[in-house]
Amino acid sequence: MTGHITRFYQPHVAKGMHSLDAEHSRHAKAFRLEVGDDIVLFDGMHEYSCRFHSWKGKVALVEVLKSEVTPQTGAQITLAVSWPKGDRGDWLVEKATELGAFSIIPLVTKHTIVVPNPKKIARLQQLAIGACEQSGRGTIPTISEPQTLHNILKNKTDYDAFVVGDSQGTSHIPNAKRILILVGPEGGFSPEELGAIKQANAIPMRAASNTLRTETAAIALLTLTASHISPN
Repeated sequence: MTGHITRFYQPHVAKGMHSLDAEHSRHAKAFRLEVGDDIVLFDGMHEYSCRFHSWKGKVALVEVLKSEVTPQTGAQITLAVSWPKGDRGDWLVEKATELGAFSIIPLVTKHTIVVPNPKKIARLQQLAIGACEQSGRGTIPTISEPQTLHNILKNKTDYDAFVVGDSQGTSHIPNAKRILILVGPEGGFSPEELGAIKQANAIPMRAASNTLRTETAAIALLTLTASHISPN
């Protein structure tokens, strides 16, 4: 038996005997799973306790023993972030997933440089799924299509609390169920954008006294928020 229980994301889990998809069958082979090893499958809404059964050619067969609804705990924290360059966005998605972000929105502002295209969004969603597999998280954050700051502010009533990263802001963390954290580009928001954010009554929140990179600020604000709000 393996000491670590392997977790695989499967969008559709069949009752009884379930065939892993080709990618996860390859992973099962690489992990050297043996007959009788425990496996957990999850689809974002349920978790399934399973046992490795056998191989059918190159396809791994697992026996589904029982299922449980994945509990929804804590606040729903959405990160709206002006996307960083290179692979820094990948790191952001992985860490935000591990820390429990409910949703991640690439934010488009006047000084935004990177706007992920649909192909990139799909890849980022897969990174989020992989982070769920590794971290033991049962729910999967949504990586949304890019949205403009104007659109975010127009729909701010979708959230109970609206926070913006600001090195001069407060350290007060709002205790709410649906929280939006807004993180601007490294070039900062334009004066017009700052005016619109202020008019929207966003709460300026300080993550650190130093100037942070976009992805660092996002993770710091997420960590602060998640660690200070009520779990219920």
